[in-house]
Amino acid sequence: ERNNQYEYIDKEYGGFVLCILCKRPLENPRRTQCNHIFCRECLIRWMRTNTNSCPACRKFISIDGLSQISGVLQNMLDQINVRCTLCRQENIPKGNFNDHSC
Repeated sequence: ERNNQYEYIDKEYGGFVLCILCKRPLENPRRTQCNHIFCRECLIRWMRTNTNSCPACRKFISIDGLSQISGVLQNMLDQINVRCTLCRQENIPKGNFNDHSC
């Protein structure tokens, strides 16, 4: 599920941090058995409405086989700046948003 408390400021993220299903920066990313990365919710929705195939390469995947992404990629995602939809403060690194919202 998408976080409605923040929105992305910059529209140029670089393709490596975008989910090919929703075209947005990865949220709660998961890696498939074939090493493709998607938002967890996007991937589960895909698997429920289509088949148990990877949206990128069509190889068989299973929910049980999904894994966490690397710490390096997670750190990169956490550095993307967001805007708080409640107070409108900008340039909050996504990884620090929980601290901001408290």
